[in-house]
Amino acid sequence: MDRVKFPVSNHLFLLRDDEILLYLRKWWVQEKMYNVIAGHLDGGETATQAIIREAYEEAGIIISPEDLKFACVSHSFAGDKEYVQFFMFCDRRTWEIKNLEPERCYEMRFFPLTQLPENTTPYVQKAIQCFLDKIYYYEYR
Repeated sequence: MDRVKFPVSNHLFLLRDDEILLYLRKWWVQEKMYNVIAGHLDGGETATQAIIREAYEEAGIIISPEDLKFACVSHSFAGDKEYVQFFMFCDRRTWEIKNLEPERCYEMRFFPLTQLPENTTPYVQKAIQCFLDKIYYYEYR
């Protein structure tokens, strides 16, 4: 039996009091759906290094490893693809957020954690609820 190989993605819950930063997607993958800062793990980098890189590339945010805390992890399926997805959170409040990928993002803004927009990506909604409920692992199909 072959060992399974699939992408690892990383997601950042950037928190401000009881709010979370979401961005509105502007590209074909989940067009006009809200998501969090995220991206795939590049070869040779840790999950922590990947989310620090993504935060800087997407929003110009400089985060140190000490700022990040584990939220949850999921094994997710999307069509014929499957992923391991790490979710981390950062609740430091001293950011200057910029949309550095305007070709992929209509807007970035904070929303109450318990009142997410209806058009939030479903697996992210699930991860946020798991984070709030202190559930550290979930499976999503």
